[in-house]
Amino acid sequence: MKNGIKYTLFSAGGLLGGVGISAIVYLLTKGNVDWENYLTAELMPALVSTTASIGALALAVTPIINKINGTTSLFTQATKDVNESVANTKESQQVLAEREERIASFQEEQKELREAVNNMNTMIRIAFTNMDELVRKGMAKEINKVGAKDEYSETTD
Repeated sequence: MKNGIKYTLFSAGGLLGGVGISAIVYLLTKGNVDWENYLTAELMPALVSTTASIGALALAVTPIINKINGTTSLFTQATKDVNESVANTKESQQVLAEREERIASFQEEQKELREAVNNMNTMIRIAFTNMDELVRKGMAKEINKVGAKDEYSETTD
């Protein structure tokens, strides 16, 4: 709306300036002027046709200017959305990288824990199967069966 008012004021100023310059040029070239005749015969038709032309041009250009303004606002919003998406993507990539590092750390810990449990299992089996009292009573054989695939086979670690 402000642009329309500025445009109208600028056009009116240009029109008045043009009329003033025309009057000065006419006075300098013709000398004494019959103002009534000049206004009705020459100046008024030129003023009316100029005003009508400017009005028609303004009517023709106004929808185009409005569409350009609307398109500009859409491009501005689209640019804002793209910039937000880029920022969100960067944040998501950063979070993903951090989570991948944590998962790798957990996997390494899990591997170490499995090795430790397997070592402890082996140590306990060796300890229990080498105790004379457990071997004599047959308990070492039963202990060795624990964790086997079936209860009749012994594990061999």
